[in-house]
Amino acid sequence: MSRSVAAAGFVLLAALTAPAQPAARPVKEVSLDPQSFDDTAEVLKIVKRSGRVKLAADAPRGRLAVEFYVAGKKDAVTPSIGYGTQGKGEEVRMTRFAVQFADLDYLPLGTGPKGHHRMLLKVGTGELIASITTDVPKDVFDASNGSGGGVFDADAATATEIPLFWMVARTNTVSSARTPREIVEKHSGAQVAIFTLRLGEKK
Repeated sequence: MSRSVAAAGFVLLAALTAPAQPAARPVKEVSLDPQSFDDTAEVLKIVKRSGRVKLAADAPRGRLAVEFYVAGKKDAVTPSIGYGTQGKGEEVRMTRFAVQFADLDYLPLGTGPKGHHRMLLKVGTGELIASITTDVPKDVFDASNGSGGGVFDADAATATEIPLFWMVARTNTVSSARTPREIVEKHSGAQVAIFTLRLGEKK
């Protein structure tokens, strides 16, 4: 066997046995905005969170969604809001998000039903902003009886789904975790809300 043939065989063997490179993360960073120390929302019993996610590549289409879990089981209430823009570059690599819960038993809004929260979901990228409001039963998620929450690490993201942050209610114990599944498992006796950005999904 010639040296050239042997070398080619070695290169082929190395290519076949080399460990697969991990897929690039779609997100660079997820962060929550600091809450204002003197926010009047506290007096009005409005619970709100906002933040931003820095993406590794253009993502002009997506959907901000929330999933609720009660005693470890996913609820049928799954509000979401989609967006789509023609923008490119840095303007669509930064996505802003926000959620607000207004207690309708304390702050009546129009014909809002008792025993519910009026929830606002809001998402923006570039100059585009989209929002939706939904009345969420307190038996599904009682934000005014919230106990805590936190932001997910960028490592929890997949190519199409980015867990942003989580909130828990009606519990005396709050524990952090890396993934949405672990958060739900650690709060199996509580109410849990998981907020996620789904890339490429507008409808």
